[in-house]
Amino acid sequence: MPFKVRPNPNAILDVFEHIGVTSSSNHNGDASVPNATLPNTMIDIGLPMDSLDFAQLGGFRVHGFEARKYAYNQVLRRVEQLKLQHLITIHHTALSNCSNQTMELFDADDSSSLLKTAILGDRAGAEREKYERRGRKKEIVSLQQLDDFVTNAVGIKIDTQGWEPEIFVGAPILLSEHPERGPFVVLTEYCFYMRPLSELQLGPRLLDGLGYSCYFLPHEREVNPRPATSLENLTDYCHDLLCIRSPAWNFTSTTTTNSTTTMTQTTTTQ
Repeated sequence: MPFKVRPNPNAILDVFEHIGVTSSSNHNGDASVPNATLPNTMIDIGLPMDSLDFAQLGGFRVHGFEARKYAYNQVLRRVEQLKLQHLITIHHTALSNCSNQTMELFDADDSSSLLKTAILGDRAGAEREKYERRGRKKEIVSLQQLDDFVTNAVGIKIDTQGWEPEIFVGAPILLSEHPERGPFVVLTEYCFYMRPLSELQLGPRLLDGLGYSCYFLPHEREVNPRPATSLENLTDYCHDLLCIRSPAWNFTSTTTTNSTTTMTQTTTTQ
């Protein structure tokens, strides 16, 4: 049967429903408590307004990450307006494969990126226009690894305009130490023009090597997502990948090709 997909990122909540992942009924805890004690946690990386849905619709505790100061303040105000501070913690930092360093971020509004090629590359038309509208602004942002903040979560939504592989490499504990506790679902962007394919594909390959099955998630609301089995030949795909690691769920009998990618892999910046 076709899988009915709600608008992203709520596709994650649909998958949770199918595989039986639910949040705790007790929300009296503080979302800032180290997540080793909070298994019902979601992670929202890159303009984390979706944190509101994960908390309000799914009842999950959420750690959101935003590098741009004005966007961080925007999300923080919305969390406070909805009185969701007990469920949502927003961190003002960029995530990468290293900690305690800084890097230049190209401000293109909701398409901002640490990758120059994602904003000013030959095929980055819309992103270039947003960057121009923002006055060609750049911001020096701090870099931290995801494992510095969260080591236990049931799902991840990540939208960082091509920087996803670095973030995965910076989360070896979260992604590989306790697979039976999650993350069960990773919703990530894959866009062919953001950076060289050999670098872009490190993210899906790393997830594949950790036991995830990844699917191309089209825009249609009722679809049969296609297994992402041929990344080498995929040169024009620009949308989401939905990666699932659970024996109780599969869209089809087809799974991704085995990979030898390990968490020690490094990627090239810019």
